Amino acid sequence: MKIKHDKEKDYTDFTAAQNASGQAMVRFIETWSGMMECAMEHGAAGVTETAGLTVRAAAKAAGISRDEDVLAGAAMLLNCWAYGDELREWFVYHPPEILSGQLDAAPRHVSQELYDAIPKLVDAYPRILETTPDLLGGQQVVNQAQPEATHPVMSM
Repeated sequence: MKIKHDKEKDYTDFTAAQNASGQAMVRFIETWSGMMECAMEHGAAGVTETAGLTVRAAAKAAGISRDEDVLAGAAMLLNCWAYGDELREWFVYHPPEILSGQLDAAPRHVSQELYDAIPKLVDAYPRILETTPDLLGGQQVVNQAQPEATHPVMSM
């Protein structure tokens, strides 16, 4: 997990406080941020789309089962994670029931960049298949940009 500059002490204090109450929140934060970083390292364009794809798997891996705990972990990432500012959009516009809501088998629309990063993400974090079992099944509808014209386009 990449920590924001000047937030190292905040994160160290947080993890030390978690030692007294168990490490589930730390495991969740580090797994979730790791999944998102992995996807971005392999070409995914941004955090917002990747956050929605990985949040359930990270929560399950850490033993987190309450929506409130996911939001608390996301709030810590907003503060300390190097990509926290990018996570803000997901945090503000996420569905209210992150874990308790209806589980879709796989996201219906993902960008081409995230779609291409999925095999590497699954290699690094195989538990993602527990929450999204057909992720590698190729059933996702990929949002593709219109191909560039091979000839000049005239406009008036």
